[in-house]
Amino acid sequence: MAQDIYKLLVEQLRIEGPVVLVGHDIGLMIAYAHAQAHRDQVSHLVAVDAPLPGTSAFDRLRNDPRVWHFAFHGARDVAEMLVAGHRPGSCCWVTGELPGNCLVRQPYASQSSV
Repeated sequence: MAQDIYKLLVEQLRIEGPVVLVGHDIGLMIAYAHAQAHRDQVSHLVAVDAPLPGTSAFDRLRNDPRVWHFAFHGARDVAEMLVAGHRPGSCCWVTGELPGNCLVRQPYASQSSV
């Protein structure tokens, strides 16, 4: 994705010289990767609403269970369950319940028809 930023700036927009690059949330990690790879093209990097990878703040937040959304799609099988329409399993992941103990037990499709 960082290469996409490069192609946009250089090939599509034909911007010459350094830019001020803003990265918001997870997009910050992409902006940071671009800034590291193309230091001559970035005069300033603005980091908004996310810690930089490799810092103590990043490690602290990544391991904090109160920041569950930070690692939501990094959890094994959760994204796949959502794509496949198995919302109950992902709800169990969020609440920490075992699948058999979830309040929502029916497949998503049958819930929408009730």
